[in-house]
Amino acid sequence: MKKTILATALTTLFAASANAATIYEANDVTIDVFGDSEIVLLNPISKSEPFIVDIQDADFGFALGYKLSEDVVLGSTVAFGVDDASGAAQLDESYVALASEMYGTLSIGKQYTIYDESGIGNDYQFGFTAFYDQTDAGEQVIKYSIDKDVFYGAVAFLLDSGVSDTGASGFDGKIGVRFADFDLAVYHAQVEEAAGNEISNTNVELGYALTESLLLQASYGQTDNDSYTETTDTVGLAAIYQYTPKIQFAAGYANIDAAAGSANDGIENQYYVNTSYLVNDYINTYVELGGNDGDDSQLGAAAGVQVAF
Repeated sequence: MKKTILATALTTLFAASANAATIYEANDVTIDVFGDSEIVLLNPISKSEPFIVDIQDADFGFALGYKLSEDVVLGSTVAFGVDDASGAAQLDESYVALASEMYGTLSIGKQYTIYDESGIGNDYQFGFTAFYDQTDAGEQVIKYSIDKDVFYGAVAFLLDSGVSDTGASGFDGKIGVRFADFDLAVYHAQVEEAAGNEISNTNVELGYALTESLLLQASYGQTDNDSYTETTDTVGLAAIYQYTPKIQFAAGYANIDAAAGSANDGIENQYYVNTSYLVNDYINTYVELGGNDGDDSQLGAAAGVQVAF
């Protein structure tokens, strides 16, 4: 059944999956249910870590929206995930949102911040890690985003009044522009973590559609963490090739100048290649190889299945 304007707004603005299923729709009210699961056979890059069958996602949730007008939807999303250690369900997101195509979306509650959206490439397990040394979620988040086709932007404030699960506070945001075949975005974050150290991140990301099938991407990121006396600078390159509507190839390389003592200290080069096969709108499969030049490194390998609705 073709989704109405209200259902489309819900799926785009509130739900975690583009394939969310509508289970109720009447009297300007829509309720969607969504979920995802990802199981991976993983041989890690680190030699000291064993081969595992990893459950990386086991999430589900609900989104409810009420159509206030032709352009405005008031709604709420509640999403749960499964804790890897205990196997118990835990609350991942719980927020309310007021969404308008003209004026943007304002959401308040437990949710991801803007930095969760950053990143280049289409990696699965072995993507770039030095770019994103940043808290990107919290229980008390106020977020606003707007997309006007050519220009887009967003900002999120992470509050801490003693009840936050992360104990962090600060803000992050992005501003971007699309022109011709280019997409340029700048991300910035300034967060003070529970331990008191401040982390400042800036990422510049550029995408260029060379052809209808080939997307080239580049990024530069700088992380300044008070815990270290130096900054971490990272340059990344990535390419995504859509061979057929179902088959995709991707590759990426990053050069890292890491702060001494940080998680990426001793790693200068990081890379991955993968291929994926989209079985249908709900199931994706992939194989990926990746590595770096760290002392404890080997060629990592992963084969995974993702199921989403």
